[in-house]
Order: sequence, then C-alpha cells, then structure tokens
Amino acid sequence: MWYRFLNFFRPNQLEAELREELEFHRSRTKGSFGNMALVLEDTRAASTIVWLETLVRDARYGLRQLRRTPGLSTVAVLSLALGIGANTAIFTLINAVMLQNLPVEDPARLVLFYDGISDGVYSGSGFPGDIFSYSSWEYFRDHDESFLGLCAFRQSNDGLMMHLIGSPASGPKEETTGHLVSGNYFGVLGVRAAAGRVLTAQDDTPAAPPVAVISYNFWRDRFNLDRLVNGKLVNLNGTVFTIVGVAQREFFGERVQSPPDFWLPLARQPEVMQRQSLLPQRDHYWLNLIGRLKPGITREQAQATLNTQLHQFYTAQAGPQLSPERLKEIHQAHIELKSGARGISWMRFVYSEPLHLLMAVVALVLLIACANVATLLLARASARRHEMTTRLALGASRSRLTRQQLTESVVLALLGGAIGVAFAWWGAKALASMIQVAPVVKARPDPLVLGFSLTISILTGIAFGLLPALRYSRMDWKSGIALNSPGPGMSRFNPARALVVLQVALSCVLLVGAALFSHSLLVLEHQDLGFHGDNLLLVRTDPRLAGYQLSELYSLYRRLHARLNSLPGVLSASIARYSPLSGSSSSGNMSIQGYIPPEGKNMDAYRVPSRGDPMYFRLSLAVSAVSSFVPV
Repeated sequence: MWYRFLNFFRPNQLEAELREELEFHRSRTKGSFGNMALVLEDTRAASTIVWLETLVRDARYGLRQLRRTPGLSTVAVLSLALGIGANTAIFTLINAVMLQNLPVEDPARLVLFYDGISDGVYSGSGFPGDIFSYSSWEYFRDHDESFLGLCAFRQSNDGLMMHLIGSPASGPKEETTGHLVSGNYFGVLGVRAAAGRVLTAQDDTPAAPPVAVISYNFWRDRFNLDRLVNGKLVNLNGTVFTIVGVAQREFFGERVQSPPDFWLPLARQPEVMQRQSLLPQRDHYWLNLIGRLKPGITREQAQATLNTQLHQFYTAQAGPQLSPERLKEIHQAHIELKSGARGISWMRFVYSEPLHLLMAVVALVLLIACANVATLLLARASARRHEMTTRLALGASRSRLTRQQLTESVVLALLGGAIGVAFAWWGAKALASMIQVAPVVKARPDPLVLGFSLTISILTGIAFGLLPALRYSRMDWKSGIALNSPGPGMSRFNPARALVVLQVALSCVLLVGAALFSHSLLVLEHQDLGFHGDNLLLVRTDPRLAGYQLSELYSLYRRLHARLNSLPGVLSASIARYSPLSGSSSSGNMSIQGYIPPEGKNMDAYRVPSRGDPMYFRLSLAVSAVSSFVPV
C-alpha cells in the first residue's frame, strides 16, 4: 500500500518504468505477450491506488467543465459561498461562545459547584442556593476525598485604585480590577506563569506579605512586557502589594470575560474590599468553588460524597439545639456539580437560543442555495446529454457517470466553501462586534470550524449534485444519441420546476421571518420603559476607590446631592443605589397592616434605595409603581 501511495505522486515515472518493464518482457517472449495496452492498464491498476487516481481525474475534468461555463460556475460558486459562509459564520460564534474549553490543563476533569447561570448548588429552604461561606469551603477542602484540588474564588471582580510605588506621588491613580482567589487557584486549574510564579497556599494566610499575580494583558498594556515586573510594588486600595508573577498568556480566569488585572489571595479580602473580614463570618456567602476530579472518580461519585459532607457541615454548624424543622432543611440540602470544562459564562445563557435560531435561518439559506445550484446543473445536464449518452454507448457504466457527476458537484461545493470560509471570517467578527461578546472569545475559524465547513461543503455538493447524477444514470443512450425524444428511462417530469417552487417557498419563509423580526425590533425600540429617558444623565461613582471611609459616605452623598441640584440647567437630581435598567435590584418581604395574604401568595417587594426624597420620581416622571424607599 505504501508503494502504491508513493506511485500516486509520481505518475510519469511510474508510466516510464511500466513501459520499460513490459517492453523487456515482450522482447523476451518474442511478441507473444498479448494486448500490450490492456496489460499496461492492468499493471498500472496493481501499482497504484485506483480509486484515488480516478477521483483526481474526475476532479480535474470537473474543473475543466467549470472553466467552459464561467457564467454558470460563478453564479453557482457565489450562491454556495453565501450559504456555506453564513452557516460557517454562525457555527464559528456557537463554537466560540458555547463549545470552547477553558485554556487550562485537562479542563474535562474540572467541576463547578455553581456555574453562574443554573443552580450549580441547590441547598433547600434556609440555606444559600448559589455560593458558599469561607468556613464551608474550608470544611470541603479539609475533608476532600474526590478531588486532586479544590479552590475558591470570589463571585465577581473588585474595583481597585492602583498607584505604582516609585512613580511620582502626585501622579494620578489608575482604576483597575482584582479577583480574590484561594492560594491553590492556579494549581487546581493547572495554569502556569508566563513570568515569575503564581500564587501558592503559603500566600493565602493573613500573616503572609501581600502579593499579587497580574494578567498577561495588563503586563503587556501597563508594563510593556517588562521582565523586571516581578518584585515591583503597587498600592492597591491603600495596601502595598508585591507583584510576584504573570499568568500565562491565554488565561483569563474561570469566567469567560475580560481577565482581571490582578489575582489576589482571599486572605487579603478586607484590604481589597475595604470592609470587615468575611473569612470568620459563617453566615456570609460570597465564594464559588471549583475542583479537579481524581482519576477514576466520576462527577456523580464526587457529588454523592459532597452531599454527605454538606449534611455533616450543616449539622455541626447548627450545634446541639437542632430542631426537627432545621433537621428537615439539612436533609433537603444537596449539591449538584456542573462540568467546569467551559468555565462560567453568562453569554452561553444569553446567546444560546438566538444562536440556534440563527443557525436554523442560515440552514434555510443553504437549502435555497442548493436548490438554485441544482437547477443550474439540471440545465447544464440537458446541454451535456449528447456527451453522456455517447459515453454510455462507448461502454461507460452508469455508476461511473454518477460518480463523475458527484465529483464535479463536490468540487463546485468545495470552491464555494473556500470562499465561504473567507466570508465567515469577516462575518463572525462583525456579528461578535454587534452583540458585544467578551474580548476573550475568539470568533474566528479554528480546526473544528474548518472541519465543519469541509463537511458541510461535501454534504452540500452531494445534495445538489445527486439529482443531476441520477438523471444521467437513467439515460437511454440510443434515444439520447437520436436527440429527438426523452426516450425510455428519461421521465418527462421536469424536476427543475419543483426546485423553483422549493426555492420560492423557502424564500417566502425567510422574508416573512425577517419582516416579523424587524417588527419586533421596532416594537422593542419604542417600548414604554415606565420612565422618560430624555435628558436623563447617569453617573456612577465608588467613593471607596477615592479613599473615603465608610463613616464619611453619608456627608459625602449629602454634599453631592446639593451640588448636583445647584448646577445650572439641572432640573432635579437624586442619588440611588441602582439605576433604571441596570439589571441590579433589591427585594424583601412586605407586610400590610390588617391584611393577611392567602397561603402561597408572594409578598416580596422590590426596593429602590435612594435618599428618600421625591426627586427620584421627578427624574423618571412616569414610574408606575415603586414598593418602598430606603434612605441611604
């Protein structure tokens, strides 16, 4: 087989060797060697890979046929490029947003206790449903039986005001972000350092000196890839940290979002968040957990072990005064582990349904393109009828003609696919920019996307080439040569008409769908939001980053409120914790004097924390209902 494979790449040399050998044998047999042409063909077939050689010949012939009809070929290739390119572009986004694994070592072994979207941990009544306290993480870590490592991290990033030690004291502070993680965070994820070292368990103790690891992007943008960055001192929210390393280039964290500038030990939480320590508080839940399974341990086995440990932890935490109600709540608590291979991504939740819907839409576009090309090939089949019937008359098999026609169709589809990939490269980047996916999401073709494009091109070529190929295989060569009737075996039914009907039907579906989507977009654009947004300005501030202490905030807000209301041109100003449509909210149970709600009625009410004055309503003017005011 290896000899045959090599001969495929040296046909001229093989031909010369075979002729020389046959001439030698003919001279020795004095001309009684038989039909030399037939012997040469049989010997060549035994010396090379016949089907591969035939495939290449058919592909070359198909390319020559395309050159003979440039107009038809151009229309067909562009139609296929549009259909295949659109499908490849949407699949590129699906691959980037929903299928890409975290850039860590062996991501398939990672499991999340909470994936940021669904209930990774469900604890039942009376217990937190999303996140964990520091003490619960310590308990799971110390009683670990299923993981090579178990790490904890804060559920979000924290704002930091950075001042580089050694720069002018009067220089401006820089606003950066930091992510609090346990000391074994990088070790569990299997992330190495691009420079220096990563955090270790020894760094995550209150007695250890404050240290930090910076992201590769921050190293590049702020320090210009300076190798001497290790050891530099930075003031973060009033505490001096030492930079000890840079995370590897492609690592952005456990969440699919822009990487934080700093990774900081959990022990530094009071300094980073500028509030009292949360580490000893058993009833404060602020951590997510992720673990790496041991070899041979399944997610289900780890989950069963963790649930036992969860019940033990809650029982020990409840103490000796354990009521039957509390005991029931403890038994209801359980953990449901999620795969951590792809990390935590809000985009998967937001864009999953729209991307699948778009995939269905572009699949219809591809079907229309296939019908269009099949119609063109059927028209060309009529023009090549004499050629094909002549081939049949000369002894060509019907399967051979079918294979040649399918090869030509696949060649045509591959050309359209090649142009479609170039279109998809641009289209995926444009779509990613429009929907504003995270910068770490690489919306570009990779081996998986290229494999998808190649597969869909081949299947498309077979799909639109099958009907013309079957038409060739049913030809009657006698009537075909006469060119005066369809002949037996050639149906008078014209499949091109059916294809045109199919194209029109699918196009109508797309047009109606596009009109409905456009109408929905217009309705959303003019949706009544419950307040007037004209001339409404929103300003966000975090006084802690500017060095204000908690005791100073009330007087600061009073001064801000007075100054804003005194500005020329300002009708009214108010201060609130949440701005309209920010996605943040605060709610709590509400009771009304003299009213007993029916069993099962939800009495939760949303609060709008503000200064408690009516100016908040003057800003929105059309707010329909607000449950209560809570003064700052």
